[in-house]
Amino acid sequence: MEYYDTELLGKKNRRAFKSAAYAFGIAVGFLILSPILPDMGSSEAQSKALLGEFRTLALWMIGYAVATGVAFIFFRKDVYKILTILNWVVVPTIAITAFMEISDILKGQ
Repeated sequence: MEYYDTELLGKKNRRAFKSAAYAFGIAVGFLILSPILPDMGSSEAQSKALLGEFRTLALWMIGYAVATGVAFIFFRKDVYKILTILNWVVVPTIAITAFMEISDILKGQ
């Protein structure tokens, strides 16, 4: 009788959980450090907008970690499809959008 799920301990599954753990850790770091970061913009409005963008990015990263966990628990047979969509579509879209919004904030638009 096995006390642990051997399927979850496979090499690919460990890598996925590792990336989810890193994403969650970085997101929590963003959320904890955001109140103590110095002003980044040239005005207070820019600083608030940049901090808001970092918090939004942190929430997306927490969502990625939660989606990975939910995929392994409830959709185990489709987990690689879900991870492929997350890693190759959702995450790059979020990164590009965040970069564009931060660029617009710094330009003053």
